[in-house]
Amino acid sequence: MLTPEEWAQEEARLKRTLAAIHQRLSEIETLVKWHKDRVIATRRTMWAELPRAVESIDEAIQLVQHQKYLGEFEREYLIYRRLLPILERMASSPYFGRIDFREQGAQHPRQVYIGIASLVEPGTGEHLIYDWRAPISSMFYDYQPGPGSYQAQGGRVEGEILLKRQYKIAKGQLEYVFDTELTIEDELLQQILSQSADQKMRTIVQSIQREQNRAIRDEGHSLLVVQGPAGSGKTSIALHRVAYLLYRHRKTLSAKDIIVISPNQVFNDYISDVLPDLGEENMQQTTFYQIVRALLGKLAPEGVEIEDNSTHLEYLFGKRGSPGYALRVKEVQYKGSPAFFAEVQKYIQRLHQGQEIACPDIVYDGHVVISAGEIRELVTKTYNYLPYSKRLDKVGRRIRYLLEPFREERLAAAVKRIESDPKHQDLNRREVRQLARTLVEEEFRPIDDAIQQLTAVDVLRHYANVFRQPDAPKELQAIGEAVVGRLAQGKIAYDDIAPILYLAAALGEIQGDRQIRHVVIDEAQDYSRFHYEVFRRLYPSATFTVLGDPAQSIHPYLNTVELETIERAIAPGDAQVIRLHMTYRSTKEIVQFSRAIDSSEGGAHPVDRHGAKPLILEVADPARFVEAAAAQVRELHEAGARSVAIICKTAAQSQEVYAGLKERLPVHLVTADDDTLPRGDLVIPAYLAKGLEFDGVLIYDASANVYHDESERKLFYTACTRALHHLRLMYTGRLTPFLDDLSPGLAERAAFPARGEARDSR
Repeated sequence: MLTPEEWAQEEARLKRTLAAIHQRLSEIETLVKWHKDRVIATRRTMWAELPRAVESIDEAIQLVQHQKYLGEFEREYLIYRRLLPILERMASSPYFGRIDFREQGAQHPRQVYIGIASLVEPGTGEHLIYDWRAPISSMFYDYQPGPGSYQAQGGRVEGEILLKRQYKIAKGQLEYVFDTELTIEDELLQQILSQSADQKMRTIVQSIQREQNRAIRDEGHSLLVVQGPAGSGKTSIALHRVAYLLYRHRKTLSAKDIIVISPNQVFNDYISDVLPDLGEENMQQTTFYQIVRALLGKLAPEGVEIEDNSTHLEYLFGKRGSPGYALRVKEVQYKGSPAFFAEVQKYIQRLHQGQEIACPDIVYDGHVVISAGEIRELVTKTYNYLPYSKRLDKVGRRIRYLLEPFREERLAAAVKRIESDPKHQDLNRREVRQLARTLVEEEFRPIDDAIQQLTAVDVLRHYANVFRQPDAPKELQAIGEAVVGRLAQGKIAYDDIAPILYLAAALGEIQGDRQIRHVVIDEAQDYSRFHYEVFRRLYPSATFTVLGDPAQSIHPYLNTVELETIERAIAPGDAQVIRLHMTYRSTKEIVQFSRAIDSSEGGAHPVDRHGAKPLILEVADPARFVEAAAAQVRELHEAGARSVAIICKTAAQSQEVYAGLKERLPVHLVTADDDTLPRGDLVIPAYLAKGLEFDGVLIYDASANVYHDESERKLFYTACTRALHHLRLMYTGRLTPFLDDLSPGLAERAAFPARGEARDSR
């Protein structure tokens, strides 16, 4: 506890800091208004004085100058405009931490107050607040009082931390202050973790832990892999890492140079406030399916149907036992295997060796313009320094060059013939040549078509040929029949997308985006080797942050890719792997319960935050399931939960449950087509709930007839680990076998209705 004198000193320091913030805020508001007025005035001047149509060089120069000035004025306006929300947040809570650090050889320590942005006091020039991303601020996250150091621009700075202090400041008022050691169960962290879930992900600058800080500030590797259990803060780390990189490289890196690849659009919306809350522009956000639509739109015929991940998972989870299901499973398993990657590689090698080039000699009027052997020589040797598609393009140019003398000869003959033909005597010279050129083009059309067919890269045809290789294993041939059949119908299955894109990229048909400098890939366990090879080729100039947890690999038949495979695909020999061990999301009771479902999460250590044990509710009458669910949601709200997710196994089940619940509760249905995450209570399929968190989670039906196949264990585990404070599961008949090994003390059990309870007639 602070002494009264120390408390008074902290209040005086806060008052002084707030005065500086409000002064700066007033200055920025004035500057924003001034720059806005200047932009408006410039636009009015351009509209009133500049010509609507440029008719001279002077007018063009004048227009360019005004556009240049307007662009500069708009940029300055936006710079100051973006400072306003940061200062407004600082006016409510200017800082959250402090360290007193004495460098080696110094007599007096520096008081370093840490907040979301830096602040220098007008007049004195004193640094009142240090940005949490500043090098010196890293010690707040990494050390307890005692020896400490940080990496400055000029080298390592050693010294001693004499004091580490944390603050809770709200609406400009000092609520409490305490000195702290570096312990994960400290008071501030406990308070933060006990809060209710928001609709959007929050910043964690106040509670970044040492292992998280190490990942956020890593700059020495082309690839950073962060692996950790559910609730370890992987996504938060990645977003704070983006903010850190933007701060560290603000002269050379901007938000438009960074892209985050999320599992779905709802998750993109969920994380969309983090960077703005940290005072940065939002980076680009996309999903793999959005990338696919853009790329296959250029590679595939118009109108082709492309299966998305949600439809794919809905089939695998909801159509088990249906006709053709077993073959689809074999397809999916094989296409994600190293064996299939090797087959695609082998086919690409065959292309490079010219073995798939089936063309005769190019002959015109009895002359061999170029032989098939010469064409193969050009592809395999002369142009072998180029990607395959570029080789063929060069071959096409070479053949057309060789044909040019024949074209010119035929054109001259055609001109002469037309000029001597009486029926064309009314044509002038230009019209004669135009007619002659048309005739020659028609004459050469068969050869031109042959050249086009030879040099065009039909990626889907090549992909089909992968399954037709002469020495292909029988398994590949059987699967190939299904693949080729779908392609013939204009359909591309989800499990074919990544191999097709990889093949296209390897053949040079996909151009990388060199503007992107950093890529964040979330839910790494849901991607195969093909995906990572594609990502590297899509963003050839980028460094990567990859986040994952094998225990949350919800795809029932996709083998989780090894970390070594990711490194080999993206940054051989230049990767850093950071494994997180703490889990912060759920109470200790929920974490212990989840371990009983899937022990492969590696024994993550939960924060010592306690709550109610998970409740397993038996519903004897299946017809009363919806009624029981509504009662559970009401009870969870009475227990303090602000947000409740009713998690179903599939979208079909979610739709059915929503139809029954919406008459009883104000709930929202979440679908794969949604762009935003609704507020309030949600009905959501388990595979769309990944990455999200809720105060309370109700697993709608944990019966053995719903969750029974071993391939669904991780899906069930992921659904349960969405809960922060309360977890409840309903079932009828027999409980899922995933809980057969559950120790009796890890959950409460009850029945619905309770003895003597009246039936809900609604």
